[in-house]
Amino acid sequence: MMADKHLQDLLNAPRTDAALAQRIRDNWRRQQRIAAREGSARFWLSGAAVAAMTLLGVLMLWPWMHPRPPLLVISARVDIDKDADLNNGLTTPMRDWLRVHQIGLPPTADRVEMAKYCNLSGYLNAHLRIAGARQGHAHVFVYPGSLPFGNAHAGRVQGMRWEAWRMGNAMSVLVLYDKKMRRKGVERILQAMFPPLANQALRQAGRAMPEHAAVC
Repeated sequence: MMADKHLQDLLNAPRTDAALAQRIRDNWRRQQRIAAREGSARFWLSGAAVAAMTLLGVLMLWPWMHPRPPLLVISARVDIDKDADLNNGLTTPMRDWLRVHQIGLPPTADRVEMAKYCNLSGYLNAHLRIAGARQGHAHVFVYPGSLPFGNAHAGRVQGMRWEAWRMGNAMSVLVLYDKKMRRKGVERILQAMFPPLANQALRQAGRAMPEHAAVC
């Protein structure tokens, strides 16, 4: 492309008539428009290439960044939806079962809306749906023995958070809670039901932390 000084020299040349000067000006503007379009195209092509590479990287890393929840957690999430309309409260047989296993009741401010026994993915458990003192719901699944994914695992599944603890040698707990239930509310429920094991489990996890019941 001609430099500004070169253009001015051509326009000031003695043999440059008006028609030639106009042609030079038109050619100059045309070159400027072409250069501007090419520069814009290069900019957008470069941006599109960077965006495509970024998206590809995210898609490749997604399974490691967001691992699939354990099958037991997925089964529990399905069970929550299946029994969303069941409201049988805390039955006497369930109270007896909790007492036999030395499990306390949730705080009085948190209401047990539903309690039942379940077999999810081959694991027998007791399932309590608890309405938070202020808002939200927590689902506490109590399992004898050890769960297949160790202690203090956590994640998300279909709009809910899930967490699992080993409560001593004889009991494991899986908790799923919705967005309205605060984390401190979940801690309060566990600490009431599993003292002092819940406190120990929360510290280890590094957190501030039958008239027959229905059967699934």
